[in-house]
Amino acid sequence: RQDCKAGNGCIKKAWDKIRKRQDMEIKTIDTNVYWLPKELFRDNEIKEAFLRTMPKEYDTRAVYYEREGGEVAIRIEKPFGSENLNYFENDYEMQTQLSDMDEAGVDVAVLKLPGTQEWLSLELCKVFNDAAAKHVKESGGRMRALAVVPPFGDSASLEELTRCVDELGMNGVQMSAHYGNHYLDDEMFRPMFESINELNIPVFHDDQHGTAIVVTAGIINSLKIVKKEWNDLKIVVAGAGAAGRAAGAHRGDRVRDEENDPRLRQRFSLRGCPFPPPEAQL
Repeated sequence: RQDCKAGNGCIKKAWDKIRKRQDMEIKTIDTNVYWLPKELFRDNEIKEAFLRTMPKEYDTRAVYYEREGGEVAIRIEKPFGSENLNYFENDYEMQTQLSDMDEAGVDVAVLKLPGTQEWLSLELCKVFNDAAAKHVKESGGRMRALAVVPPFGDSASLEELTRCVDELGMNGVQMSAHYGNHYLDDEMFRPMFESINELNIPVFHDDQHGTAIVVTAGIINSLKIVKKEWNDLKIVVAGAGAAGRAAGAHRGDRVRDEENDPRLRQRFSLRGCPFPPPEAQL
């Protein structure tokens, strides 16, 4: 939008074509809106459960503190004594988020946890999932939620994932790029991915995933406007960092695991992070 306003030639022409399409509904979707339940800041039982889940063996801990005006905040230290993340209670209030969305011109937000999904127990996942579903319901159609469950594929966790999709109406699942020293190409995560595949839902993790989805969606829609096909394109990725590799691999360079599950389409980088299949949609 800013490029269009500034008069960028090719972008402005494409945007003008979109505006002229009377049959096309245009929505701006933010796929990376952080959210945490208010219970995490105010409910003592949940606060204590959260503190217990922190992986101290990996030199990570959470510290609760109070800001000026009585707002509760959480500081994540990784390693101990080194401030890594801060969670502020008021940032996740419904009205605050809706006001921010309106100001930015965002129609729909996909809620994600800001890193905490790596540490949550199944019991806390259930609390977070129920709270997220309630938050979405109260948003009046402005928000969507992702399920969070422990990723190790035990029956109770898989049942919770199914509940999130079938009963709570969630549109995908959020995972971390790694859990402790185990990355997502580890065999221990295969039952989880098999269940995800059966449910036909996308997996979100970190900025690689969001970047790849946004870039691919932009290309797909641009192709529709100019009436071209993928094979007509030559695409250059300027910078082969994590996000660049994910976007570059999103369309063509992916592996089918024919032996274990021919329907599971994932590509893993050397660091173990999977790229999302282009068929996955919210």
